[in-house]
Amino acid sequence: MHEIEIRRLTYETLPEINCCPDGVEVKGSSLRGDLSQTLTWRKKMLDRGMTGFVAYYEGQARGFIEYMPADVAPIPIDALGGAVLMCYHWAPVDAADEGEHHREEVRLIQRVIEETRHRFSGLATMGWANPVHFPISLLEGVGFRPIQQSGGIRLMWLGFRAGAVAAQMRPESYEPRDLSSEGLLAIDAAWSSRCPYSIHNAARLSTVIDDLPAGVMQTVRFNAHCLDTREATTAYCFSPWNWEWTYFNGEEIPVSEMPSKQIKQRILTTVSDLAGQH
Repeated sequence: MHEIEIRRLTYETLPEINCCPDGVEVKGSSLRGDLSQTLTWRKKMLDRGMTGFVAYYEGQARGFIEYMPADVAPIPIDALGGAVLMCYHWAPVDAADEGEHHREEVRLIQRVIEETRHRFSGLATMGWANPVHFPISLLEGVGFRPIQQSGGIRLMWLGFRAGAVAAQMRPESYEPRDLSSEGLLAIDAAWSSRCPYSIHNAARLSTVIDDLPAGVMQTVRFNAHCLDTREATTAYCFSPWNWEWTYFNGEEIPVSEMPSKQIKQRILTTVSDLAGQH
């Protein structure tokens, strides 16, 4: 590959990152919802202290990385004097080349580590038991160590100062509703403007619910929470933490993996079962 050019994350470079409407992974896609929210959200985060880098290959932005001081980062992590590494991604020129993908992400993370080690007590982030996205092994390879684990997600910490207090996840402060005893279906969902796929899935779920028969709608109680700020992410915090989730009467539903027709059928079946129990 040719040399990678790294630029500061600014109002000017924001529109070019992968997950904004003009980005390499979003432009021309069939994703639903108002994808411009990904750009609006990032502009707000810049105003609150977010910074990072955009990486270019042959003039096209293919990678980015974002971090913020922990006390304002929209993730329920407490890290006294620390920073939070938020989203990072590299879209390989060859989509099948995971070696390129991870190699360039490591370079971006190392760039942030070098920039933050003299300004913060340490750097916290989330690692996933996933070989592609935010893999734990990749983070361990650049010096992070696991602090807490919940399901397939680990809180990772890289301390910069002797005696620095390690990061911790905020305690759980939210529990999805279960209205089955009342013969009702509580649908609790969360999404975030930070991710075009989250916007897409939220739009799909809202469309499915809006198109339900009137009789079914009478038994559905739908709450959707936008987890775009630190206040919102801490108010709706439970383990394992994520900015996108959906629960039907307290049961987690993998909406992102389900076609819209399947989501609708799941709602209809659940409402039918509730009617049969009452």
